[in-house]
Amino acid sequence: MTGRPNRGTGIPSDPTRQQAQGFDRRHPPFDEGNAAHLVHGADSERAISAAAELVHDTILDVAPWLAQPQFAPAVHRYLRAAAREQLLD
Repeated sequence: MTGRPNRGTGIPSDPTRQQAQGFDRRHPPFDEGNAAHLVHGADSERAISAAAELVHDTILDVAPWLAQPQFAPAVHRYLRAAAREQLLD
């Protein structure tokens, strides 16, 4: 159905054709890294990673032995869970 008009609008359904034909968008394109759609960030990989870094620094201050390689998988899972919890608060 590409290129066929949407019901009742007369606007082609293909976005590239809309731009080529000069149809205006409702808003300008979003910038890279835009977070306007985030509500809490608990499902955002970028937000989880940023929060996990903060938790990681804190946990190593309290329990420095967790920097050992054998604890890496458990620490990684804990950091992600703690970061998501922090984002939901």
